Amino acid sequence: MDALSRCPAGRERLVEHRRRRGDLAGALAVANDILREAPARVSSRLARAHLLAAGGDPRAAAEDLADLTRTWP
Repeated sequence: MDALSRCPAGRERLVEHRRRRGDLAGALAVANDILREAPARVSSRLARAHLLAAGGDPRAAAEDLADLTRTWP
């Protein structure tokens, strides 16, 4: 998976790869890393909200989406 993270958009693909294999915590960790560098990246914010909801935290997902709508109204 290290090779995937070096490809263009590889970290985003790694998030999806981990999610599909049931590693929500690992996917969320990578998504958080991406968003620390680019907090306004819409696709990554949507992916993180999905992961938060899937992981049992719909309130955090809703807050993340609400914050995103303030950035991208």
